[in-house]
Amino acid sequence: MAFSLGFFAYLSLKIRATLLRIVFKLQNRRPFRQHQLLAAQIPVTKKRVRIPSRDPGRFIVADVYYPHSLSNSPTAAAPVLVNWHGSGWVLPYHGSDALFCARVAHEANIVVVDADYRKGPEHPHPATFYDVEDTLRWVGSKTPSSSSAALPRFDTTRVAVSGFSAGACEALIAGSVLRKTLSHLVTIVAIVAIYPPADLTLASTARTVPRPVNPLPTFMLDLFMDSYIPDRSQRADPKASPAHVAEEDFAGVVVVVTADGDTLAPEAEVLAKRLDVKGRRVVLTEVKGVGHGFDKGGVEGGREWKAREEAYGVAVEELRRALEV
Repeated sequence: MAFSLGFFAYLSLKIRATLLRIVFKLQNRRPFRQHQLLAAQIPVTKKRVRIPSRDPGRFIVADVYYPHSLSNSPTAAAPVLVNWHGSGWVLPYHGSDALFCARVAHEANIVVVDADYRKGPEHPHPATFYDVEDTLRWVGSKTPSSSSAALPRFDTTRVAVSGFSAGACEALIAGSVLRKTLSHLVTIVAIVAIYPPADLTLASTARTVPRPVNPLPTFMLDLFMDSYIPDRSQRADPKASPAHVAEEDFAGVVVVVTADGDTLAPEAEVLAKRLDVKGRRVVLTEVKGVGHGFDKGGVEGGREWKAREEAYGVAVEELRRALEV
């Protein structure tokens, strides 16, 4: 029998999620704008596309970034990175990774697809999983939608996935569960997961580190989880929780970036160490003195700025290596 949250329980989540969205929008207006301005200075082309979903008449919004060199080679097939933003599966933060996407496109000379996805509590699990799957199906299609006819061709044999926070969790699932089921469409060779949650069965109070830096409050973590997967019995679903995916399903390259002040770091590190087996390249980088979301904002030369440069540098280097560019 399908899980039913109940009207009043849903209404409570909806009200709290709406208030949190308002607060986050006000608090993050400046760093979001800062990232957009920094991204605009990088010599790449950005195009907004609408990706068909499995639901008739509904589309998934995505921004496609690619270096100018690919505009001059329309017949050449380019490797692709598909990215999903952080959100706690609740916050509408598509576009918050603009700087990362622009830098990877420019510095690694690849196409980056920065895709949105549905959020809870309006669209609980598995809605996000379906959007991630539909985005990868679009990437793997031989003829992308007519709205993106001007895009460079995708080399579907060289595909990587990445994400931040909740989006990093989705990237880990895309690079394992969906890597297997969509192998006839795309060959996912690498995963880049930056400060991901990895085990959604953990209680919020169990997430601790010795020296937390601006940790996510437990009430917020509970709101995120209750909005995303209100049915607790589904939190061990491999389509939602990377820690419960068989290790052999993951891509051959896995890059995990954590922050020592982030309470989500331990579970990500446990997963990375479990995946570090013969035949797979696992790169686990812990940046020091910063917390969750450290790359969003920060002043030039400051601790967060340096941590961001370290994390993005690792991502670019490993993507170039994995995608052979």
